[in-house]
Amino acid sequence: MNSKFKIQNSKLGHAQKHGASFSSRLLAPAMLAILLPAALSAASGNYGTDSIFTIGSGSRALSMGGAFTALADDSSAVYWNPAGLANMGRQQASFLYYQLYEGTLYNSITYGQPILDFGSIGLGVYRVFTGSIDTYDSADVKVGQMQFEEYKATVSYAKKLSDSFMIGFNLNGLNMSTTGLNATGFGGDIGVLYEPFDFLNLGGVVHNLMQPAMTLKTAQEQIPASYTAGMLLKLYFDKVKFNLAFDATKGAESGVVLRAGVEAGFFNVLKLRAGYNDSEIDFGGGLTLFGATFDYAYRMNQYLGGLSRFTLSYDFGMSLDEQKIQRENALKEQVKQLVEKEFRKKELDKAKAYFDNAFRLYKDNKFQDAMDEADKALEWAKDYSDAKKLKELIGRKLIAVYYDSALKSYMKSDLISALEGFKNVYALDKAYKEAKDYIDRINLKLEMKSGARDLFTKGVESYVNKQYDDAMDFFNRALSIEPGNKIIRTYINKTSAQMRKAGGGRTLTDEQAQQVKKLYYAGLKMYTAGDLKGAVKSWKDAIEINPDDIKLLKSIDKAQAELTELQKRGIK
Repeated sequence: MNSKFKIQNSKLGHAQKHGASFSSRLLAPAMLAILLPAALSAASGNYGTDSIFTIGSGSRALSMGGAFTALADDSSAVYWNPAGLANMGRQQASFLYYQLYEGTLYNSITYGQPILDFGSIGLGVYRVFTGSIDTYDSADVKVGQMQFEEYKATVSYAKKLSDSFMIGFNLNGLNMSTTGLNATGFGGDIGVLYEPFDFLNLGGVVHNLMQPAMTLKTAQEQIPASYTAGMLLKLYFDKVKFNLAFDATKGAESGVVLRAGVEAGFFNVLKLRAGYNDSEIDFGGGLTLFGATFDYAYRMNQYLGGLSRFTLSYDFGMSLDEQKIQRENALKEQVKQLVEKEFRKKELDKAKAYFDNAFRLYKDNKFQDAMDEADKALEWAKDYSDAKKLKELIGRKLIAVYYDSALKSYMKSDLISALEGFKNVYALDKAYKEAKDYIDRINLKLEMKSGARDLFTKGVESYVNKQYDDAMDFFNRALSIEPGNKIIRTYINKTSAQMRKAGGGRTLTDEQAQQVKKLYYAGLKMYTAGDLKGAVKSWKDAIEINPDDIKLLKSIDKAQAELTELQKRGIK
């Protein structure tokens, strides 16, 4: 529908035809700027003093009568209270479509994003457009057409100064244009939000604290400041949440405007709203599915008819909690790699210390002790090539020592000592055929029942391989067949002594060994999941059972080093 404005001076009408007169071009947009806020705001005394952009942004706020100052927690906070951007859960983009009277269209796009350790940023773009405005001279003769367009762009920043207090700022740019004329101005807003209790928010915003000045040719108009205070009560009933909002606004040249609104949210999916705005009634609702929200608002106006406002919003990206987790995970991975690098040096130092002991014992011909130290060196650093080479040398020496000793015992008919010696040789070199042959001969000569003899030889093999739990099991089973066998009892005593040594002076039973294994893997699971403290505790519980378990010692040292580095970076 075309808007109709009369031009009172025929000379101005003639000038309008030729695009030469400032006054004729100014008259229509000036009237439009006066009439639209008058029709939309319905706030006594505001007409002609406030920007048309007091319409705001978002159907949600409109359906609550514009009482949104203390609630603003979505991207529309860019307009209503920039401090509210600090309460946004994640990124949101929102588009508003609002068809006004006389073919005039109001649109806005808002965007908000919370950024970890920085605050929240927001952007807003607002547009009012009317096309095909007929212009007439004093004789009611149509002299042409014009169009009116006005933009506002906002850049916002909000920050939580504490858990309960937020502050936000807007920098606004405005542009108004009509046929042949253009005006630009800049302004700024400030907002605060205070949450003293879980059920109460208090908010305040000053629009146009820095007042934009719009100049057309030589005429200048300043958009005055307005002051709004708001309160929000939050009520929870099972799956239903109620927001009760109240606002009061005082303009520089107007009285106080009161607004109130209520929002009922059901299961974070459906919302119903109603509002009161200085004698006008608003209502609407919203539906959220898969991150997208559709909001609708209807404003009742007894003089000009009702208006519908539609908004589509989409939430995306990571929340602050997710950003924090991502950062912590990245730091943990960084620390893990750093500790891994440093720990490899530590492992090599430990391995070298054991290697030095092994080499010293090797030179002193204490080959078995040297082999034990070489094994420990390889437990700390399995790829330590010097330890591997030394172990091979020690192994060859031990094979010779064990074989010679076993052969002497065999010649003296000390079959038990011979069996242990040849088993030691066989454990070091499975391809040593002579040792295997002697083991078979001894098994045939042992004066034991066949079942006991088989169990006993298996026990000796386990004993030689330091599998003391298995050895004890085999020996006990052999003893149950031959209860009075002194040889079996001797090996039970020897095995018990070795188990006490392996358990730090305490007997490491099969049950304890299983508990150590269980605690180790429980700690490993926690470590993998990022629970370093839990992992350390589990491994320390295991090390109390078996203090000499190098695998546990390594795991504890590594996890504690990671914890120390993370604490330096502020992660507990």
